Amino acid sequence: MRHDIYEGVLFYITKGIKPNYAELGRQYNCDPITVKKYYEAGKENELERLKKRQQNK
Repeated sequence: MRHDIYEGVLFYITKGIKPNYAELGRQYNCDPITVKKYYEAGKENELERLKKRQQNK
């Protein structure tokens, strides 16, 4: 689990702003889809689900 990405999108979640996924992907050196996954999970408070998914792999 990439906590740095989650902490990065947490700012946007608290402010209610939709982030630019491509820009954040470049910043964190990952795919924009990964950034979107963490943003959506943070909005829906599904972080625990992501943690469980990572443990099963």
